Amino acid sequence: NNNNNNNDDNNNDEDGEEDGQKSALRDNIDRKGKNAYYFAHSNTPTGPKWDGKPEPKLLSKQQSCRLDATKISSFDYTKSNISKYAFLDEDTKVKLYIELEGVGEKCGDDNIRLEYTEDSLTLIVEGYSDNNTNDNENDQDKPQQPQTKCLIFGKLTAPIEKATYKLKTDRIILTLKKQNPGQPWDSITSKADTQV
Repeated sequence: NNNNNNNDDNNNDEDGEEDGQKSALRDNIDRKGKNAYYFAHSNTPTGPKWDGKPEPKLLSKQQSCRLDATKISSFDYTKSNISKYAFLDEDTKVKLYIELEGVGEKCGDDNIRLEYTEDSLTLIVEGYSDNNTNDNENDQDKPQQPQTKCLIFGKLTAPIEKATYKLKTDRIILTLKKQNPGQPWDSITSKADTQV
């Protein structure tokens, strides 16, 4: 007696399993293990079951900056909070001058992380306290809490080979080595990228 019902209302798994019955593929893998003819198909998907809709579905979110899992912060690393910078386009490199008052005295190399790919760049400055953020007159005498400063370019104007930084007293200088020397950069970000 065969209990398979093949109507369109049944929700079958990819392997054809339904109502606790094994497909021939699963049966072969269970019986023969690594020696099974279908061993390559033994890995079962861990994602959610398909709902039958052709639209894409968000399965999970990940942060855009890779950070140590041991560091917990309330700062949102997906947005830049450094807005003052200038850049200089040279033949083989582009330099960014980021003004942060007293950054060289307040932060060391262990507080600065520079991450890049050929078309993106992220600068993270941890433990920086800005003396100019006291808007309330009563808070002028209170020391500022250190905060994390972040500058993110999701899509650079053109590809880069390398990115380095130099820490100065009141600024950080980023140097981006161009993959294509001589290519002019009118801005740091590609026209398609709106995040600065």
